[in-house]
Amino acid sequence: MKENRYIELLKNRSFMAFWGSTTLLRLASNVLQFALAMYVLDLTGSALAYSSVLSMIIIPQILCTSAAGYFADFRDSIQILRRGTLALVGLMAGFLAIHTLVMPLNLILIDGLSGAVRDVSGAF
Repeated sequence: MKENRYIELLKNRSFMAFWGSTTLLRLASNVLQFALAMYVLDLTGSALAYSSVLSMIIIPQILCTSAAGYFADFRDSIQILRRGTLALVGLMAGFLAIHTLVMPLNLILIDGLSGAVRDVSGAF
C-alpha cells in the first residue's frame, strides 16, 4: 500500500518540480558555502579565518532552525517556503553581483545570511 503512494508521488509533476528545484538550490547553497570558506583559507592561509567563516555559516543555521519550526506551526508553511527560497535566490544573485562587479569584501556577511535563510526555508 505504501509503495503505491510513493509511486504516485513520483508521478506528480508538481512534487518532482518542487523536489528538483529544492535539490538544486541546496546544492548551489552548499557549494557557495564551501567555496567561500576555501576562498578565505586560500586568501589568508589562516585556519582561524577559515574556522571563523565556517562558524558564521553554521551558527545562524542552528539558531534559525528552531525559529523556523515555531513559524511553521503557526503560519502557512508553503508561503514561508516560497519566501525563503526567493530570499535565498536574491542573496545568491547579490553574491554573484558583488563577486563579479566589486572586490569581494562582503562575502562572509552574504553567506552567513544565505545560510540563515536557507535553514528557515529548509525546515519545512
